[in-house]
Amino acid sequence: MDGLNHLGALRVEPDQVVLTDFARRPDGDFAGFDQVLQARVTLTVRADGNLNYRAATFPFAKRTVFSRIGLDDRAAFDALE
Repeated sequence: MDGLNHLGALRVEPDQVVLTDFARRPDGDFAGFDQVLQARVTLTVRADGNLNYRAATFPFAKRTVFSRIGLDDRAAFDALE
């Protein structure tokens, strides 16, 4: 992942851990806690393989799409199931 600026105040660098308590839920979605936003998040795998990202921020939920470029470790991804 490329680095990004969040709200112009925080810089997220490549390989920096920003999600904790990350796990796959029984419904197939992923859930975790975004340390930058300080909010619970849900990631849903789309049919095209990209991720819908939703953070439960106040007063409005933050939504975005993470587009994949490639999968570096297929075995690790499959082990999440």
